[in-house]
Amino acid sequence: MGENLQQIIYVTRRYPAEVVGLLLIFGAGFLSLHVQLRMVRAGYKTSSSVFWNPWTALGGYLNMRAKYDWSPWPVYLITACLILGTIVLVFGLSRP
Repeated sequence: MGENLQQIIYVTRRYPAEVVGLLLIFGAGFLSLHVQLRMVRAGYKTSSSVFWNPWTALGGYLNMRAKYDWSPWPVYLITACLILGTIVLVFGLSRP
């Protein structure tokens, strides 16, 4: 267990931008699943096409939020995390 922790610490110190970028992208994915689950529980019919084009589900959430009195912030946070995570990841990978 201690050796694995040392490896994780080494990678985090050596490649901080890549780790932060990946964490932001994974966070956006987790929030996207949360939004989709909320929509399914409200009766929104989803299909496998949501995984190929998640923007349709996020747009559907924004359309449904007024009816169910939901906050729009999860969609805004997903978009910000995805864009920022991609920028940070590309920046980290482009460094020598």
